[in-house]
Amino acid sequence: MLETFFRNHAYLLEHYNAPIRRALMDNIDWSYRLIGIRGPRGVGRTSFLLQYAKENFDPHLRQCLYINLNNFYFQGRGLVDFAGEFVRIGGQVLLADQVFKLDDWRDQLCECYRKYPLLRIVYTTTSVEGPDAAGSPLSQIARTYVLHGFSFREYVNLKTGNSFQPFSLDQVLADHEQLARAITQRIDPRELFQDYLRFGYYPFFLENHNFIEALLKAMNQMIEVDLLFNKQVELKYLSRLKRLLYMLAVSGGEAPNVSRMAKTICTSRATVMNYLKYLEEARLINMVYREGESFPKKPAAVMLHDTNLIHAVYSPSMSEQYVMETFFINTLWRHHTVNRLRREGRERLLKIAQSLTGVEYPEDTFLIATSGRHEYRNKGLDLYLDSVAHLGNEMKPGQKALAFVLVPGWTKCPSETPRKALDGEFEGPINPDFLTHRLYNEQSDEVSVRIGQLESAGALSDVKVIYVPCYLDGHDGVLDIAYYDLLPALDLTVFPSYYEPWGYTPLESIAFGVPTVSTDKAGFGQW
Repeated sequence: MLETFFRNHAYLLEHYNAPIRRALMDNIDWSYRLIGIRGPRGVGRTSFLLQYAKENFDPHLRQCLYINLNNFYFQGRGLVDFAGEFVRIGGQVLLADQVFKLDDWRDQLCECYRKYPLLRIVYTTTSVEGPDAAGSPLSQIARTYVLHGFSFREYVNLKTGNSFQPFSLDQVLADHEQLARAITQRIDPRELFQDYLRFGYYPFFLENHNFIEALLKAMNQMIEVDLLFNKQVELKYLSRLKRLLYMLAVSGGEAPNVSRMAKTICTSRATVMNYLKYLEEARLINMVYREGESFPKKPAAVMLHDTNLIHAVYSPSMSEQYVMETFFINTLWRHHTVNRLRREGRERLLKIAQSLTGVEYPEDTFLIATSGRHEYRNKGLDLYLDSVAHLGNEMKPGQKALAFVLVPGWTKCPSETPRKALDGEFEGPINPDFLTHRLYNEQSDEVSVRIGQLESAGALSDVKVIYVPCYLDGHDGVLDIAYYDLLPALDLTVFPSYYEPWGYTPLESIAFGVPTVSTDKAGFGQW
């Protein structure tokens, strides 16, 4: 039987053409006796093993052998006896693809490790862990690596014949201008980037003319085979998993409403949370949490794992922002922790504005704010409001903007109507439509009065002003988000102080990377 496998091995190597050398190849200590390669379907696990064999072994010497455990032969004989026979004829390296297809594959690999000290085994398995993974002795003796899809760098190298090397996030942040100039002198990455977003992550785009159909097939196999098999999900619940994935795809990266999802797919909240974890292990989604939180907490956002999935599952109405955020998270998540601040804050501000006005604001709405003490003249609140009134003349056709005044006033209580509107319990106009909280002195509060005057004069027809007259401690009853979590959501902050000994608000804004306008009348501006 070995002869059949050797013939198949030689045939595969003869017809295998590696278009690009995967970066992971140089990160593995190949001298180790038991190496695991994990990854979802479609990222090239089989190609990776064949590339290693072709680079390092002459097939005529029969030192290395590729086998696929999907072969029915191994259901009858198992891996241990086969490995022993391979060792007896002088075999050194066994490349075992899809080992998870054997029921007790972990135990068999451990036995091979103990019985054949001169044999090296490199095996591949799915990214979905089985229920017995954590307690298995295999995790103590194997070195496991994760194979991902093509990075944009790998895709560019493949398409252009270049050999660009990877850069760390610290290098990009420190030297991005110099790095960009060096790259753009050699290539124009713009068209390549758009192609990569549509079909460049999964290597099988090189083999298939209909990429979308091949990707949908891989996604279905990941759910129908890998998830059901490894997570022991009953077949009758398969439709729930698929429906949940579609709901997540069309949500545009919002925080999941777990209760609503549970009701829609007819299951419990706990089951929905487990399904989310399964889909993340299958590399179909990425869950993004608030800082300091993790599973089993509810994620602050759920994104599809990569942009190719967006185009395969639900491409027509996906915004450019969502596509770019998906690319960003998929690029960073494997080496860094990505928390959700800007997106959550923006969603909250846009929803507040919509609940007050009844107008739907798109994701690219320009968000401006001022904040600080309620000193109408000293803080330049008068100048801020009057300047906002002129902003509409400078905006592009179709562009929308929201200007927030985040200044504590003599707050009476949260306004019930925007709160109910946020919860979907109220529809209709709210009066006044710019106040998130009721004030004891609405008729005399200078900010409230001036906003009302400008609205009555029609000066705020293009830019809506929202007055948030409370301390943003995360428990104000309407926004319920802390000031420092809100700052990254803004596109611009303005602090036109007429008098200010120093001024921490512009300093805080700059610290969060938000473009900031101040005046030279304030200490910070003079500095």
